[in-house]
Amino acid sequence: MTVKTVWPLPPEGVISTEGLVLDDQWGTNRITPGVTLPIDLSDQTYRTISSLVVPCAAGDVFDIRARARVSNRTGGDGLTGYTVGVGEHVWGYDLDDPDPARPVFMITSLNGDNCERVRHHMPLYVDGMWKTPADWPAGHRLAVILRMDAHSTAARSGDKMLVDAGYAHLNVTRWTTPTPPTPLLAAARAADALLATGTTDALSQAATILEDAARALRALTTTSP
Repeated sequence: MTVKTVWPLPPEGVISTEGLVLDDQWGTNRITPGVTLPIDLSDQTYRTISSLVVPCAAGDVFDIRARARVSNRTGGDGLTGYTVGVGEHVWGYDLDDPDPARPVFMITSLNGDNCERVRHHMPLYVDGMWKTPADWPAGHRLAVILRMDAHSTAARSGDKMLVDAGYAHLNVTRWTTPTPPTPLLAAARAADALLATGTTDALSQAATILEDAARALRALTTTSP
């Protein structure tokens, strides 16, 4: 797949779940089989560590958390090991966009650290929130990707950082616009609120509301000859 990477970071601002409801949560500990991080001079030689596909709608807010661990095994065969910088970040793209050059955009801010040879193992964590644009196509799914890269000014051709199996996890939580209640449900809530008042005519008023709602529902479901 050919993708166009959108840079730089997501726009600054505050993201809130106010007015939204919790829809679902997804998590995976699967990593890309055999994935390693080539060490070079660039901080943009990304590799996909893990991914999830989730439903998405305009205005949705996603809370994303990810972690992974890498190992520095540079050196050996008489060569000296060296410090490697490792970056970790989460990206996304419209999985159902038919354009082969569909953009891949950054969802979270960057995170990273330097892993000295003597340190050997280094865990990394990243999290963030992302709000779906208002022009997101209806019915299109969101692919969420955990990416990492390795870089060093001491890089030697062929050197790699290992991504340790059993230490990675990607979690996605979706907040979405609440579904409007059906007329019958709305009527039931109104009737319940009336009954809670305990007034003498609350029962008759509640019954009238429910009868009107049932009548309207029958009218919608009755097929004319």
